[in-house]
Amino acid sequence: MKLGQEKIDKIEEITLTDYGIVDGTLSIENVESIIDDLLTKIDGLKGEIRDLKNKEYIDEPDYDEIGKDIRFGMYEQ
Repeated sequence: MKLGQEKIDKIEEITLTDYGIVDGTLSIENVESIIDDLLTKIDGLKGEIRDLKNKEYIDEPDYDEIGKDIRFGMYEQ
């Protein structure tokens, strides 16, 4: 199987793996390894998204910034 160098570079960047692909030619083993690595990466990202969705965010004002705004006349006292 042939694959463009740009796609190979992108895949290697995403998976943080050097597959040793020469002239864009992929062996069956390389394709299987790439697919496994990409699926693992996707599962990890799904877990991170799930964790972010479940995370409780506290929306508190930044009192330092408000204090600066009051001192410099952005809010009337």
